[in-house]
Amino acid sequence: MDDRPWLAHARGWSKATPLPDRRLDMRFAEGMVTVSGAPGDPVHRVRAVPVTEDHFRPAPPEPQEEDKDAALAKKAETLAKRFSTYTVDLASMSEPDCVAAIDALTAQIGPDINERPYDNHLQAVFRCDGKRLNEKKFFSHVAKHCPGAAPAIRGLIDAACTHIGPHANAWYDPYGDEIPTALFGYAAWCLARLDKTSNDVLLRYYGLVDTDHENFFFEKIAPLMLENAGDASPRLELAEQFYFGDLGNAIDHSALWRMAKMAEHAASLMTAQQYAARLLARAAATSAARSKSEFGYYCFDNLARFLTDPSRWETELLQELRQAASDLAPQ
Repeated sequence: MDDRPWLAHARGWSKATPLPDRRLDMRFAEGMVTVSGAPGDPVHRVRAVPVTEDHFRPAPPEPQEEDKDAALAKKAETLAKRFSTYTVDLASMSEPDCVAAIDALTAQIGPDINERPYDNHLQAVFRCDGKRLNEKKFFSHVAKHCPGAAPAIRGLIDAACTHIGPHANAWYDPYGDEIPTALFGYAAWCLARLDKTSNDVLLRYYGLVDTDHENFFFEKIAPLMLENAGDASPRLELAEQFYFGDLGNAIDHSALWRMAKMAEHAASLMTAQQYAARLLARAAATSAARSKSEFGYYCFDNLARFLTDPSRWETELLQELRQAASDLAPQ
């Protein structure tokens, strides 16, 4: 009964199943009850039925397909999230234990790395003293306190480059408020800080970066690589690899030109006319995108358009590029 004793709590039956001897199983939202239509003594009064005599029993739950599907989907999502995270036990924050943790992470990297991302997430988590350290915290610590970890980090980046495809949708932090960062971006940054000879493996890593959506490489890693390159000539060579590579939306040509100090390095090595010839030869060799403008290539169009306060040497270089472009065969 309800709180008000003249209203039945179980009302509005949904299903009735006939039974022998004029009995009927009736299903309500709240449960089931068996009623009898067999002849009997007339009822002359209403009495409350004690719980000990009440035969009302809860009905077995009917299977809810939608609930079952939702539960399966949630379970699958939980498993996918877990699969998209490399979990590594870290004994302590000492350099030997950090190196051991990096080696343990590298040992987990295999061909299945391409199947692991969930919602574009793929990351490593380091468990230490009941805490979970993300890649940013861990590799920031390593960069500051573990100078001997460079070989282990190189092995990690090499393993990732070996197994994952270029421009893979695998990100450490694709949707966060911080800089969009590709897989193991902080490890690559840490390697650039610790090992001045790491540009070869970092250039290989650069081939994995989706420059249409990732900004971390050119903001944090490329400046360190340019610094590690050494003198003006190798720095200029590296800057040109970036300049004629796939910049996407990560950085424009004029910003890279300034950040890499391409004009300063080139001016210390050759004349503007000589460098214009070198740039045009490099553009032709790398199949840079041609344009119908006065500079012949989009990379030079963008430089001339967005370069602010050009120096006298840069102005002469642009004039040489414009003149040389006029001699190019039509596109």
